[in-house]
Amino acid sequence: MRRRSWVFGCIVGLVLGWLLGHLGRSRDASVPAHLVPLSEAVFYESPDGKTRMSLWLGPRQGHSNVRLHVGYGVFQPGAQVAEHVHAESHEILFVLRGRGRLTLNGTERVVEAPMAIFIPAGTAHAFTNDGPEALSAVQVYDPAGPEVRFTRWTRRPSETLPWP
Repeated sequence: MRRRSWVFGCIVGLVLGWLLGHLGRSRDASVPAHLVPLSEAVFYESPDGKTRMSLWLGPRQGHSNVRLHVGYGVFQPGAQVAEHVHAESHEILFVLRGRGRLTLNGTERVVEAPMAIFIPAGTAHAFTNDGPEALSAVQVYDPAGPEVRFTRWTRRPSETLPWP
């Protein structure tokens, strides 16, 4: 039953993200679809070596007709993301494995797999993996933009990143 709820939450999150980005847009059958295996994503490792993030699907990967960014991240135990705000972009996270603490506008919450999370644009948020194992998640920005900060990290080959 819990797995069905997680799947339903993922579907709802994807539909909401798509609607936010596509309401009022014309439909153009000439726009190409994109099928991108994780092995073709570009990966970056944080300076402390505890976080790896991918640029998987989006305009920075050459998908010019996509306004969203989709990435995949792995946060080792002890990994931290300092408080920050995406002024123009909503963030959606799908926690696939692990647990941690997410702070939203000063309120701390436990997050764990399987869970879908929606963080509206303008919301201050931070994350700590305080669990005993790596936390992995799919990340969506709508519109794309905040993911550019990962390109300042060290680039790594995709095969170094585990999938749950």
